[in-house]
Amino acid sequence: MLSFKIGTNVVDASNVYEVKKILLNNIKIVDKQLKDQNVLRNVTKAAILFKRNDSDNTCYMLTKTFEETLEKILSLRDELRVMHRHLDNISRLEINLHIVRVGIEAVELGRIAEPASDFNISDLNKTFWGTF
Repeated sequence: MLSFKIGTNVVDASNVYEVKKILLNNIKIVDKQLKDQNVLRNVTKAAILFKRNDSDNTCYMLTKTFEETLEKILSLRDELRVMHRHLDNISRLEINLHIVRVGIEAVELGRIAEPASDFNISDLNKTFWGTF
């Protein structure tokens, strides 16, 4: 995996670090919004419990606000889940890019091992067991 999509945008070696920075910033923003919504949920819940015996519109409006807050919390949690999945994909991409870079450096330095057909396991066993 040397690239993947976030919506219609392609994340690859050319923009992985910028996308990661933006994504981390967005995660912080959504996380703060989620905390604010949780506070609003708790305050609204307390107000509903305090006003539950009242028969006016206040209790209805508080209940409506509470429902909307719960929907917003679920939406923000889903959004965070998706962003964390994208962050996981970015981490995998960074690992793969590092592996490719190391391979390129090895080729440039001529440190690639001999082909597998020239490899003799008995020579390795002699060397390994000869050290004990």
